[in-house]
Amino acid sequence: MNFFQIILLLSAFALAQIDAFSLSSTRTLISERQRREVVHSEAIHRRHREGCVRLHESSPESESSPSSSLLSELDPESDLARDIIINNLGLNEKQYKQLIGYCHLIVEWNENVNLVSRKECTLPIVFGRYVLPCLGPVAYKSTHFEKGMKVVDVGTGGGMPGIPLAIAFPDCDFLLIDSVGKKLKAVDDMAERLCLDNVQTKHVRAEELQGASADICVGRSVASLPNFCGWMQHLLRPSSQLMYIIGGDVPETKWADSDQPIHDLLLTDSMRDNYDNLEGKLLSDKRVLIFSQSAVQKMAKHSTAPSAPSTASATKKTTKPKNMGAARPGRPASTSSSRGGGSSRSDPKGGTNQKSKGAWRKSETKKKADNFQRYESN
Repeated sequence: MNFFQIILLLSAFALAQIDAFSLSSTRTLISERQRREVVHSEAIHRRHREGCVRLHESSPESESSPSSSLLSELDPESDLARDIIINNLGLNEKQYKQLIGYCHLIVEWNENVNLVSRKECTLPIVFGRYVLPCLGPVAYKSTHFEKGMKVVDVGTGGGMPGIPLAIAFPDCDFLLIDSVGKKLKAVDDMAERLCLDNVQTKHVRAEELQGASADICVGRSVASLPNFCGWMQHLLRPSSQLMYIIGGDVPETKWADSDQPIHDLLLTDSMRDNYDNLEGKLLSDKRVLIFSQSAVQKMAKHSTAPSAPSTASATKKTTKPKNMGAARPGRPASTSSSRGGGSSRSDPKGGTNQKSKGAWRKSETKKKADNFQRYESN
């Protein structure tokens, strides 16, 4: 076997090894692609099964779901609504009609100002999901609300819960505050058209409201309780209380003096008996929490939002110093002079004095004019 035959054999062997390696790599790639397709298919089926479970859990047939409750979508002129407002809460016919009128005004104003979700702005949803929970505190009227009390609604938005409570308690004075002016414009109009003389509004943030105090502060799902308390804690006196309407699980209930679901406050046992065919449908995920001033202060310590400015700091910002030229600690006293004299200030680095901002400087043209000598011919 000569040299050339050996070369040919080695080349053939190398080509065979390359083909075997390529075939193995191709099989590996095919198997990896198949594995990925199987994994992807399994993930799709798993997501489909989970979606079906979630759809089943949130379906209208589920009686335990709060969204399926009649209290979240209730015709304000239905027999159940009348029973709740008049028979249980003890409001009169005029107040009942005012509440219905308020619902119509919310729907009307919501076309121009976003007071509630546009998708949910139907009369039954506005009454059941928004207005009806605002009436939960009315169940405490014999123990918490007295004639002449001052009530502050912090973050009123479209007037909730302030306007429904003002309808229920015409002998109490209500101050509704919000940081959005266009919403307060709608609230002013609605209060006027509902003939509510006990309602005033103020365009201000709660933490900036000074010189006001309340017997009761109310709010409806404005923010987390610690932040909300941080904003409004200065509005409470030692005997004052906070009534907060909120849904879902709230860890701060451990500080609450009272924690009652809305459906327990709005419905009596006799009413449930009259509507026994609706058992499981008369539920609400909203509740009314009542806190004392001390509990509000405890929760405010966990706030991550800026609190109300103190009176001293506010005075410090607005009061001008008596002597503008007096020395400040750590700084030399500045010498006052007229504007034309070019007052100076000390260099912070300890260098030479610099011209103060706004001081007049002698221009180069003026300097040349000072050195000018008139030529006089003999």
